[in-house]
Amino acid sequence: MEVDLGMLVVNLFMLFQMGLAVLLVMPMPSNVVRGEVMKLVTRLFDLKTRDTLGNPTGKTNGFVFVYFSLLALDLFYFWNACSELLAKYDLTAMSCAHHKLHVQIRLFKDERTAYATGFSMFMAFILNRLIRIQSQLHAARLGAKTSVPMGMPVGE
Repeated sequence: MEVDLGMLVVNLFMLFQMGLAVLLVMPMPSNVVRGEVMKLVTRLFDLKTRDTLGNPTGKTNGFVFVYFSLLALDLFYFWNACSELLAKYDLTAMSCAHHKLHVQIRLFKDERTAYATGFSMFMAFILNRLIRIQSQLHAARLGAKTSVPMGMPVGE
């Protein structure tokens, strides 16, 4: 059994994306925890690295480079799998059953690759939106807590 190293990397990348999505979707016990999670995630996806005080250091974040490189690898595998699936194979004209079986196996693998890489690219869009929503929710709850004390009517 041969293992495609590229597909292994793509599948591990997809598992990382799913784990990050679960972290962002799960209920948070408080806004402080949400703030810490968002600080971690935004630090991962920030283009510039920051020092301990939060000031940009001028260096590019390596994680973002690796993340987009893996997305490019995803796109390559997706394009390759879709082009193989769109190729015309006339399975009825094949005389050798062994050859016909190998073509069907190859088509199944290409279909599986297309599903996995397509889902991984879709997860990239979902993560982008989840990060924005969670950041906005954290800011809104932070603003709501500082403006009106609990139990006080808003109009007074």
